[in-house]
Amino acid sequence: VFFNSPTNEILGTGITSFNILNITVNGILTSDSLTGKVFVVGNWTNNGDFLHNGSDITFDGTTTITGNAGSVVTNFNTVIINPTKTLTLHGTETDFDGNITNNGTLAHNSGLVVFLGNGLGNTQNINGTPATPITLNSVSVDNLSGNILLERPLTINTQLTLTNGNITTTATNILTLIEAALSTSGSALS
Repeated sequence: VFFNSPTNEILGTGITSFNILNITVNGILTSDSLTGKVFVVGNWTNNGDFLHNGSDITFDGTTTITGNAGSVVTNFNTVIINPTKTLTLHGTETDFDGNITNNGTLAHNSGLVVFLGNGLGNTQNINGTPATPITLNSVSVDNLSGNILLERPLTINTQLTLTNGNITTTATNILTLIEAALSTSGSALS
């Protein structure tokens, strides 16, 4: 499905499913499906603007997020990856205001993952089953007055930037920076 106008909306309380979702250069896709469910089976291309409005997106196939690198960033609320399914993040940047529930495979694609928390000070969870580590390339936490709660182990390959917010770990859900990874010192809020 191609979305090429500034007035595209996903509405309703049922299930809306897309095989391939493509937001074109002048397109804006607004999801107003707080009570509905949005499923994506194929690839997600964002060359325009996606406004999640607090809705969750479930990936139920093999999906790669693409778009104009550097000029367009896809910002999701909560992402759910179903069992045996794969989500490959954008190679530049993918932002999250909500949670990541990984019940399948999450591939970082050498991109940056930014946890924003929607400016509401909410806790963002990284969870799912099995409890094997999730590996991300670079992570930035800019969740003003909020935190990231690891409910699965998280490994970061390249860089961790703590601007606002903390990462909360447990004895089994640990944060690992690989040997060459960099970390910034953070702020008084992180």
